[in-house]
Amino acid sequence: MRGAEAARGEEMARRRKVLLIDDEPEIIETVKFLLGLKNFEVVAAMDGVEGLEKAKSEKPDLILLDLILPKLNGYEVCARLKRDPDTKDIPVLILTARDEAESILRAYRAGADEYIVKPFTTTVLLEKINKHLPAAKGSTA
Repeated sequence: MRGAEAARGEEMARRRKVLLIDDEPEIIETVKFLLGLKNFEVVAAMDGVEGLEKAKSEKPDLILLDLILPKLNGYEVCARLKRDPDTKDIPVLILTARDEAESILRAYRAGADEYIVKPFTTTVLLEKINKHLPAAKGSTA
């Protein structure tokens, strides 16, 4: 049994945490399900202010961020995350229905690391996430 327990402990240690900031319950449930199948832990926030708070308290490995949010829009959330010494190194991937060039440029100017347009495929979402996650989580976490 010790071997199985150790293997489970190692599996949990490798589990990556993703913060999803989106106000659409269907998107939250879909992303939680899809990433859960790949052993990601998904924490959700439904508005920009809650997203900033959870980014600091949960210390995610990566953030998926919608642009159109209550309380504080995604551009401002991204800019604040990138200015904050505690969160500036967390990759921020925009996940939005907005596909206009101006929205994309504005997101990158705010500090976004990637831009994914809804509707998205599982393959594209996972590819973009894996591209921005380090190979191994640091030992200080």
